[in-house]
Amino acid sequence: MSSPPLGAPAPARTWLAPLIIAFMSVLAYLPAFSAGFIWDDPDYVVNNPNLRDLPGLFRTWTSPASSPQFYPLVFTTFWAEYQLFGLWAPAYHTTNILLHALAAVLLHRVLGKLEFPPAAALFGALLWSLHPVHVESVAWITERKNTLSLVFYLLAFLQLTRRTTPGLVLAFLFFALALASKTVTASLPAAWLLYVYWSNGRISFKSDVLPVLPFFALGLAAGLFTAHLERTHVVASGPEWAFSFVDRCLIAGRAVVFYLHTLVFPFNLAFIYPRWTIDSAQPWQYLFPLAAAGGLLALFFLRHRIGRGPFVVAAFYIGTLLPALGFFNVYPHRYSFVADHFQHLASLAPLAAAGLLLARLPRAVPVVLLAALTVLTLLQSRIYKDPLTLWTDTLAKNPAGWMVHINLGLAHHELLQRATSPAQRTVHEQKRFDFMMSARALAPHLPETHWNAGLAFERRNQLPQARDAFQSALAADPTFVRAMTSLGQLDLAAGDLPAARALFERAISLQPNFNLAHASLAQVALQQGDLETAVKHFAAAVQLDPARVEWRLALARALRQSAENHPDPERALRLSSAAGHFNDAIPLLPPGLPAARIRLELAETLLRSGDIASARLILAAAVREDPALADLAQQLLPP
Repeated sequence: MSSPPLGAPAPARTWLAPLIIAFMSVLAYLPAFSAGFIWDDPDYVVNNPNLRDLPGLFRTWTSPASSPQFYPLVFTTFWAEYQLFGLWAPAYHTTNILLHALAAVLLHRVLGKLEFPPAAALFGALLWSLHPVHVESVAWITERKNTLSLVFYLLAFLQLTRRTTPGLVLAFLFFALALASKTVTASLPAAWLLYVYWSNGRISFKSDVLPVLPFFALGLAAGLFTAHLERTHVVASGPEWAFSFVDRCLIAGRAVVFYLHTLVFPFNLAFIYPRWTIDSAQPWQYLFPLAAAGGLLALFFLRHRIGRGPFVVAAFYIGTLLPALGFFNVYPHRYSFVADHFQHLASLAPLAAAGLLLARLPRAVPVVLLAALTVLTLLQSRIYKDPLTLWTDTLAKNPAGWMVHINLGLAHHELLQRATSPAQRTVHEQKRFDFMMSARALAPHLPETHWNAGLAFERRNQLPQARDAFQSALAADPTFVRAMTSLGQLDLAAGDLPAARALFERAISLQPNFNLAHASLAQVALQQGDLETAVKHFAAAVQLDPARVEWRLALARALRQSAENHPDPERALRLSSAAGHFNDAIPLLPPGLPAARIRLELAETLLRSGDIASARLILAAAVREDPALADLAQQLLPP
């Protein structure tokens, strides 16, 4: 069976299957439309300064360290959504769901190009779209990486099937966009060769390999760069990844078996799964890699009897999973060796192949199965409603996970900030404290657990215990800059400025992009009368986090104060810069901080620079906002 060429007139009713797929894809994720921001979403969206303005968009593409991960196309979509919708979470969720639906429709088109029967193509696309293992990728805004990259991956594959020069060029463009969304898509050229082998039984270097060599080169470069960033920027290195090659094989084999199990039995899915204990001295742990490797080899040797399809499906699945199987350091392996979103792309092949099997069964079987998957996905989507719901569900499935306890503590911290009654505040404060203490007890070898315990003590004003906890964090990892900075802030509050300054300077030397260390050092310098250092480090903090209004105001005040120590033109430049930062801070002010007071400071700065006309306009605006400031404004104006 062959499919019509791209661009040919569509036969009757070809719109029906894509419409069904799109409708069911959206229906299964209805609860996610109203979900909020969870876990990494604040880093990716809510507190991401790159989303605020056009220079931030430029930094997204040119400064790999300015975002949590260097996937610039993903952050470009976040930038556009922020400009249109601000921090309205349903807009971001809607985009993820629509991208997922589009990917499912494109998968249906790909299966048609692979000459799947119409029913098998429909069932394969629906199996993939409705499978609950993908909820993590769709209902979690941060995993835009998966939903966006897969769209371009499938578009690139469709263009490769044209086997024309324009198709090859378009495929390369789509492939580059996929890599700019997530580098796991680097497997595309290998997947293409697997398809060629499946359809022809052989691979020709000239006609099959040579055209995709540039794809291999680009994918390898992107993969190496991502691996470098994982080690240096994401910091996926250290004792948590100190595994031998044999250990990594044990992890990989067990992960493959685990992922296959969740595809076949998608129950009790968790946001964070328990982290296995890897022990090469245990013979039973070798059963997993032996089963994975043995199964793949068996399918290869049986290809003449059962066909090439099963081997190709298994090779695609394992090969696409490879970057997340433990052979390379990835940050989430600190707390779990597996995650549902790791098999988002890899699951295409086995679930599509399952569509072929379903098409041979009585129609009631696939209908009941797809209905059941839809219900499971609807139920799984509900746990992504908010942080407390997500982490409470995860705790039930992974009660010994230290990361789970920390994040439940943070969830109660957020609720504490919004509590409206003393009783609510008491409950959330106690739960926050208890979860931080339990995380410390579960993983006393990790600096994060001590640091979070220290913050919990500090919030209770138990400063000796907080200091002990921060010092324990540094004992566990002497380079842990967050504990270093927290300890410095205790010294700063106690008036020990030299000790605080030394800690902040060391933190910055270890992690130059740590904004809190820069702001803290600036505060010390300001108290020591070192205005130049204060200006330098407040400026660094603001550059790293332009939306932090208190740092921007501190920079403006330090610039204004330091201007008096310089003659023109440096004095004029500093006053002008101070005025600019006051002006930029006004739109960022939270509701509790009146803009009129900041306008007074802006007007005073303009007056010092000699811009009396602008100062009058600003003072008039301040008085309109707060008439009680009329006398103060009048005193500022020259006679």
